[in-house]
Amino acid sequence: MKTISGGFIHVLSYPSFAIKDIYRIIYYEGEAIFSLLRLYAIDRDETWLNEVKSSFDYFITNDYWRHHDHRLSYSANELTIYAPEDRYFIFGLKNCQGRLDFIYHCVTTYPTFLELTMAAYKMIDRLNV
Repeated sequence: MKTISGGFIHVLSYPSFAIKDIYRIIYYEGEAIFSLLRLYAIDRDETWLNEVKSSFDYFITNDYWRHHDHRLSYSANELTIYAPEDRYFIFGLKNCQGRLDFIYHCVTTYPTFLELTMAAYKMIDRLNV
């Protein structure tokens, strides 16, 4: 579910589906969008793709790339397969770029950063074609 502004409602109560918590953690939104993209890959219902595009408009307007969310990296990669628009590529690049120095100099590894960079790599690789 989404708010009037285009943001997401994060937690609903069961069984009533009453709003329990408007916001819980930033990563819920990337999970929701990635799920819609995977559903679109199965059934090609434009409803899902249009919802993802609408959500990405919200993410771009609100600088969500600053969160460096690996799920948004997956989503940007997937979205650019179906809608190869500059603004989605730019978002995906910004989402990854802000963490590269940290990742390079970090002593330990983070699986989520590997996922983030691999999704960005796949997106960039398609740009090179």
